[in-house]
Amino acid sequence: WDLRGAAGISGPGYGNKAYALPHDLLADARGEDELAAWFTDGGAGLPGLGAVLETDAIRSIARFVVEVRDGALPHPDWIWELRANSPGNYALGPGADAARGGALFAERCADCHGADGTELLFDDGAYSLGTHARQKAYEDWFKILNGQPGTDMGRQVDGDARAMGQQILDLLAALCDRAAFPPGAASGADVADGDPRCGAYLR
Repeated sequence: WDLRGAAGISGPGYGNKAYALPHDLLADARGEDELAAWFTDGGAGLPGLGAVLETDAIRSIARFVVEVRDGALPHPDWIWELRANSPGNYALGPGADAARGGALFAERCADCHGADGTELLFDDGAYSLGTHARQKAYEDWFKILNGQPGTDMGRQVDGDARAMGQQILDLLAALCDRAAFPPGAASGADVADGDPRCGAYLR
């Protein structure tokens, strides 16, 4: 979720996921052509994608990595920070405008997710949009930027990289309001008062 592999949120210092690749893509200086070739053939812990993806798709992935790394697209550090002592191993960054995020939600998200984010549930009904964002914003920033595979959802932000990053942070801050974006029929627990993932944005 942060393109850092074992150095990032899925690595041994944080989520400790066995599937975390050993390579930090945001510290890799290679260009799009070199990365696309590596992604195609695999190696250094990365499975080759050439057997399952078309060339154009692999090149798009390589371009995405380069654009995030170089700041042409929002960088995860602009949205959230790694934090080993926090549930989920992250916390939202400073500088969000939750009111602006609420207006963006009403404009861009409410038609599908409902005005309060309870129209669609996730993970077999465990999460509403609000409860998911309050617990897994390290995933949701990526989906706001890129869309959700297998659905009609595309990118929900616009402008240059900094503008998109600000909109993502504003949306996530808005979703930290438990009254405005409640669990609805979700079966999973919501965050408690003082949960550090939302920080000062939690309501």
